[in-house]
Amino acid sequence: ALSLPLGERQGQWQHVLQFDARVAPEAIGELTAKAVATFDTPSATRQRTPLADARFVRIGQADERIEWTFTPRFDTRGTAMTEAERATLTAALAPFRTARDVHLRVTGHTDNVRIAPKNRAQFADNEALSTARARAVARQIAEALALPPDRVSYKGLGAARPVASNATAAGRAQNRRVEVMLYGAALRGAFAASGA
Repeated sequence: ALSLPLGERQGQWQHVLQFDARVAPEAIGELTAKAVATFDTPSATRQRTPLADARFVRIGQADERIEWTFTPRFDTRGTAMTEAERATLTAALAPFRTARDVHLRVTGHTDNVRIAPKNRAQFADNEALSTARARAVARQIAEALALPPDRVSYKGLGAARPVASNATAAGRAQNRRVEVMLYGAALRGAFAASGA
């Protein structure tokens, strides 16, 4: 824990704290950094800021990375892919079955249309919906590549990172997506050898 006295502050003010961190040379894969600040005010003690959670992937020198965006046509609030989409995804993964030490990271995204209050028992918000969709895609890929659970991660970001305007139906469709990243040894070689 780091204690930083701020002294007396008047009116509106802000203070930025920056930290440098070093990662052990042998640490690879998905890494997480978390931080929270606690503070006292004149009217209350032990106040807390929201948790800052930063995730990143560190790839070993011998690893290769392949990324692509997958856009299943999920039903409204749905998380299941169609049989055709599952078959297409499985076929696309075939070249990677001979790669070694494969890790998978899947990130789900939505448009900015909020979950209606009457449907929030199913999904509280778009972040929950995008997480469920990312999980569905991650499970399909993990099954196709026979990946153990410790090599699979997924998360949902809701509408936080659009790639197109949400003002049009076409833009919203682009924002409803799942981003897939595979990393491991000999990924590109396996893809090239397949002739795909």
